[in-house]
Amino acid sequence: METVWKEIDSAIKKGDHKQVISLCDKLIQSSSSTKSSSTTTISSDAVADAIKCKVVAMIHLGSFEQALALILSSSVVQMRFEKAYCLYRLRRYREALDTLNDRSQPQQQELTRRELTLRAQVCYRLDLHADAMAAYSKLSSTKGSKKDDEAEDNEENMELKANTLAVAAESRDLTSVRPLLTSSSSSSSFEMEFNSACAFASVGEWTNAKAALSRCHSIQDKAAAGEEGEQVDAEETAKVMTLEGFIAQMEGDRTAANQLYHRALKAVEGRSSSSSSS
Repeated sequence: METVWKEIDSAIKKGDHKQVISLCDKLIQSSSSTKSSSTTTISSDAVADAIKCKVVAMIHLGSFEQALALILSSSVVQMRFEKAYCLYRLRRYREALDTLNDRSQPQQQELTRRELTLRAQVCYRLDLHADAMAAYSKLSSTKGSKKDDEAEDNEENMELKANTLAVAAESRDLTSVRPLLTSSSSSSSFEMEFNSACAFASVGEWTNAKAALSRCHSIQDKAAAGEEGEQVDAEETAKVMTLEGFIAQMEGDRTAANQLYHRALKAVEGRSSSSSSS
């Protein structure tokens, strides 16, 4: 059995998820056969670990229905996050929220950081903006444990801020996110600036929205001019132009609005044609 676990560990490190599933099946099947023979019985903990590894591998492969079925059929594992995540990816949002709200097991009293992040996303999908904002606020006020990589920590913070602003834009309530909207810096991401623009636009603050969109263009230009020479994302450009067009329309400049809408459409069409040719 130790040899099989070493093979599983090797397959996980290589990202060979199909091999992980195959090896886990081998362990699970061995546990069934040893019950009716004199062979040394595989412990229930080992079986539970094998099932957990298999579920995670299935999720990596996008096999959400199968992973969910395995979780539901097993009596030896409690995988609240994985179950909720599968339901979320299957767009069964209400069931995902019910799963995250389940406190029936002693070890499930408090949501982990990743469960809280998922809960925020589920609430957003269900238009429960106040609940989503509460979850993001709690995440912002707490630090993840054992953070050794500062870059990773900063990336998580930027994503968290961008998601918080997206919720604010949907709810049209900027009260709790004003500090985020006024804290733009050179390290801001495209997503954060674009969501800031959406938030400002949702309450008719057109000048602030246009300033945030201008920063979106600057971020794209900086990326394109960098050492790696990143190609400007046509979809991102189209999103910016569409919002710029909407703002121009709301300010009464229909000519500028139509031009921006047309440029946004051309950007998307250009991306589609280049994708099909490649």
